[in-house]
Amino acid sequence: MKDTLGSRMKFGIIIPSTNTTVQPEMDAMRPAGVTNQIGRIPMDNLSFDSDEDFEKIVRISSQVDDAAATLMTCEVDHFIMGVAPDAFWEGENAGENLKQAVRQRTGLEMTVASDAMLAAFKAYGGIKRLAVIAPFTPDRDITSFYTSNGYDVVGVKGMGATSAVNISQVSEERLRAAVTEVDGPNVDAIIQVGSNLPMARVAAEGERWLGKPVISANAATYWHALRTNGITDQVSGQGILLEQK
Repeated sequence: MKDTLGSRMKFGIIIPSTNTTVQPEMDAMRPAGVTNQIGRIPMDNLSFDSDEDFEKIVRISSQVDDAAATLMTCEVDHFIMGVAPDAFWEGENAGENLKQAVRQRTGLEMTVASDAMLAAFKAYGGIKRLAVIAPFTPDRDITSFYTSNGYDVVGVKGMGATSAVNISQVSEERLRAAVTEVDGPNVDAIIQVGSNLPMARVAAEGERWLGKPVISANAATYWHALRTNGITDQVSGQGILLEQK
């Protein structure tokens, strides 16, 4: 029997306990009959300045299947991974390994940001050269995933977040300035990584200003989860992917 409020889809969204952006952003993207159930992985407010702390953030995957198993108690239909490091920074097969671990534990599929971004590029079409906005300083490797998949990264802007919690405190004003800074005639699309960076509204605005794709991580991930589950509703105010694709 289906939930009364989640009669079409009940997503289980897995995020670190420090993340305060995924839940409100994805709730704003939710069509009628779809609900978002949040599972939080306990994590301290780790620092990006510490290599040891950063490795702990990247390796959060060791707890993902436990969080998924807990969400199964409310009988979710599909999982969304609301944090991207594992899918992007632990090798070409990291996203698939993460999905496989959840599949073996729960029998359900999971949407990850790496798959979602590649699907978004195909949906827009004509994307080859990327500019990337990231939450931290660009000394961390955030480009190899894209280059290994045949895209050129022509610019990177780090927002200077110093810790996991600090990411959510980056202002929309600063994000708008970053969009303007990284744009140029050699940029086909501007993308944002880091699910705790509050970028969804800014990205939707940016597409109207610039007339080109500006893709937030959370919008791409939620869009991909909806579309792969056969939900094709167009959600206004959330960017071209959710409004038109």
